[in-house]
Amino acid sequence: MFTELTEWLSDARTLVLAFAGVALLVATIAVGVMKRSLLAAFGTLLFGALLLWGMNNSDWLRDKTGEDISGAPASIEAPAAGATVGP
Repeated sequence: MFTELTEWLSDARTLVLAFAGVALLVATIAVGVMKRSLLAAFGTLLFGALLLWGMNNSDWLRDKTGEDISGAPASIEAPAAGATVGP
């Protein structure tokens, strides 16, 4: 049962990514036609490709963010209320 659910979720993720890719193409064409500007269409394509890359690599981004957060230095404690700091 768990294996079937995992496979179903994997198929659903693939379907969402495919839909996002098609939506990116439609948005790029729509911007190109409405604005009549290749620069605007290219900007839309570039931004959409960045979002699509982030969706495809969400596991890597999550793991990389976790490494950065866990490797961060400890926080500095603030002085107590009413305490003076410095000379």
